[in-house]
Parts: sequence; C-alpha cells; structure tokens
Amino acid sequence: MKSTLLSLLAVTTAALTIHAEEIEVVGSDLLSDAVVQPLQDFAETNKLDVNIDLYGSIPAMSQLHNDDAQLAFVARPDGEKFEMSGYKAIPFAYQVAFIVVNSNNPLTELSLPQLGGIFGSGAEQYYGRWGELGVAGNLAARSIQPIVVEVPGSVTREMFKSMALKDGNFKSNMVTVEDFSKDPNAILSDSGAIGVFPFMPKGNNLKAISVSTGEKDSFAYGPSRDNVYYDSYPLRLPFYLVYKTENFEEISKILRFMLSEEMSKSLESNGFMPLPENVRKRAILELDIGS
Repeated sequence: MKSTLLSLLAVTTAALTIHAEEIEVVGSDLLSDAVVQPLQDFAETNKLDVNIDLYGSIPAMSQLHNDDAQLAFVARPDGEKFEMSGYKAIPFAYQVAFIVVNSNNPLTELSLPQLGGIFGSGAEQYYGRWGELGVAGNLAARSIQPIVVEVPGSVTREMFKSMALKDGNFKSNMVTVEDFSKDPNAILSDSGAIGVFPFMPKGNNLKAISVSTGEKDSFAYGPSRDNVYYDSYPLRLPFYLVYKTENFEEISKILRFMLSEEMSKSLESNGFMPLPENVRKRAILELDIGS
C-alpha cells in the first residue's frame, strides 16, 4: 500500500512538473514570420516546452489576463500606455513608415499635417506642387506624385493613414506599389515623387525625410533607431513583450532571447526595426538582475 501511494505521488509530481514547464506564448500575428521559427529553434535547443499562437494583440492580452498564457507580443499604438498593476511591458520592435523622396529633392523635413495635405483628399491644406511646400528651382512647378509601398504582413499603410490622414481617404492620384523590388528605379527616379515605405529602400538616389508632429515648437526627426525608440519620430507602431511579474522566472530565458542579437537580426530582415543595441543590452541587464 505504501509503495503504491508513493508511486502515485511520484506520477502526480511528474505531471505537475511537466505542466509547469509548458509556456504559452501569444500575440500579434504581424510578428509571425519574424519570431516563430527562431523562438521554436531556441526552445528546442534549450529543452523548453513552448507553444506559440499568434492571433492578435487584443485576444493575447485577454489570454494573459486569464492566465491562459505567460507571455504576449503586443502591438500598442502611441498614447496607450501599460498601466496595469502586476504586469510588465518591455518594448522590443517597431513597424516604421519611412517617408522617401528622390535625393535631388532639396526637401529635408515635413510635418504630419503636411503629409496629410500631400497624400490625403480631405486635409485642411492641399499640396499638389512642390513649390507649395517651399521648394524652389525647377522642382517648384512639378506636380507631387504620392506613392504607398506595401508588403505582406505590414500595417504601415493603415498606420500612416491613421496618423497623417486622420483616417481620411487617400487622393485619387495616389499610386500603390505592391512589389517595389521589381523596378525600384521606375518608381522613385522621378524627383517629383514621394513614397511611404515600410522599410528604407536601398539606393543612392533615395533619401528619408525627417518628420515632425506639426504641433507648436515641435522638431522634425529622422527614422533612426534611437529616434524611433524615444518616440521622437512619430510614424511608428511599437510592439511589447508583456507578462505578469509573477511569471518572470518561468519565461526569463525567453525574454532574454527575444532581446538577443539573433532575434534583432530576424526582426530587421522581416521588416521590423529592433531596439538600439545599447537599449537592448540594458534591457537584458535589467532582466539579469531580476527586474
């Protein structure tokens, strides 16, 4: 009888141990291509039992709240802060809208309202020619050709529309490009063109424009990693690692991996902007001391 009881206790303890090692990771499906395979490989190498279901930020937060998941990858628009007791949120990636023009265009900066007037049909101020934006010389009389470049899995178009157009409509002459790689020179070799990109295209004939919010005394900032992280560059959508602090020990290895150089490279190769290196290393250090 004693032997049977001990055996039952051993089986029960083993079952609880296995269950305790199961880690449910949920979150935004936008991140699937960038994070799923690297995280699965990491879990296998480190003998972690991890299940990854990325169906969206809203259901992910619900699962986290109901203790159906231990870690969530959550997209959070600017202004919506995590102020929940018992939770911690660590920024780790961004989708960024790059405003790109031909390098011969002397323009260096624009505001969100100006972008709304360039791309939107219902903006208070309408811009149809470059001279209306203060550009002088031969380009002044040229018509502005707005372009939006799209890639699968990116919400850059929707983000730009929300922030610059205030969810209004694009102008009828706006051109949508679904495969920039096929003929990039034909798209922005025109010095009169301006494009919204989900990535910074390569090419000496292209440059990124600095952007300001347009508020009083606001400054225009370029889309560098530092400016994106510190919220100086406005056209960005942050993604966070969110978890209950009581689950920290269980998921600490995964958190460190999500902030690793390997994951940073995967994010970048899939169209996301990772954290600046110094910020990423500082975040890992804070995890190491049990933050």
